[in-house]
Amino acid sequence: EVQSHVVDIYGTDYKLVSSSLIFLIFLSSGFTLKTDDILKAAKNYKAVAYGFVAILFITPNLGFALMNLPFRPKAFASGLSVFCSVPTTLSSGVALVTAGGGNAALA
Repeated sequence: EVQSHVVDIYGTDYKLVSSSLIFLIFLSSGFTLKTDDILKAAKNYKAVAYGFVAILFITPNLGFALMNLPFRPKAFASGLSVFCSVPTTLSSGVALVTAGGGNAALA
């Protein structure tokens, strides 16, 4: 196991290197957005609300429904259910939206 420097902030331990790299990923992703696109996305509250509902409620419930389908092997249904229950990450969600020609700022 690789050792990492740990910083205690209000009783929570954070690995310094991995936390810094995650911060840089989010920061660099934000730098690629245009200000106009961010403002348009912020005003589009219906799309933002739909995104939250779809990611946090609709897709996970779809995962429960998929568990009841007769997939072979049964582990496929379990894996698909777990996949549906996990929210998309910043990079994969934005990459899929960008590839589809969608609004990356809204993603």
